[in-house]
Amino acid sequence: MVVDLGCGHYKLKGAIGIDRDPRAAADIIADIDRDGIPLADNSVDVVRSSHFMEHLHNVNAVVSEIYRVLKKPGGRVQFLVPWVQSQTMYVPTQHQFYVGDWWLRQDLTWRRHFTDVRCEYQYDRALLREVRRAMPDLPLVVARALFWNLVRLMRVRAVPRVQPLTPEEAIAELVEIERPRRYAQTYTEEEEIP
Repeated sequence: MVVDLGCGHYKLKGAIGIDRDPRAAADIIADIDRDGIPLADNSVDVVRSSHFMEHLHNVNAVVSEIYRVLKKPGGRVQFLVPWVQSQTMYVPTQHQFYVGDWWLRQDLTWRRHFTDVRCEYQYDRALLREVRRAMPDLPLVVARALFWNLVRLMRVRAVPRVQPLTPEEAIAELVEIERPRRYAQTYTEEEEIP
């Protein structure tokens, strides 16, 4: 079973759409942010969303709900969000939460529940071409930091842990991963977030 959270009018074909708006193309009308996901534990193969996570008020509760409904092992989560530094991200009346790779590394609820996290960045092709022309050896991660409007979207993919980490285990893992990260790193167009 594939679930499309916050599907709006553009539900993924073949998926079960969940949205709080009764005008949406959803199969289930529910306020996930307030009431959780109205599905059984360990019943979903894939939870996906597009331009949904940034609208949540209670992200950690929704992350826990996504984990609850995903099959373990074998489930997957994937979502598409505006890049945290893109012009489209800052819509104060609509966007409540800013999802970035930093959040994926640092947030303990996310870290406790998910592993094998991968991010893909969708770039403004014209601007990326100009940056590459001017600075051909500049790593993409540095370009993303220098040119705030270079990235448009971030696609995240992850799998649920079979057992969630305790908060202490999540902190210990974070400390262990972040220590060497400060000194040396390599970057590719698709980066794994440890």
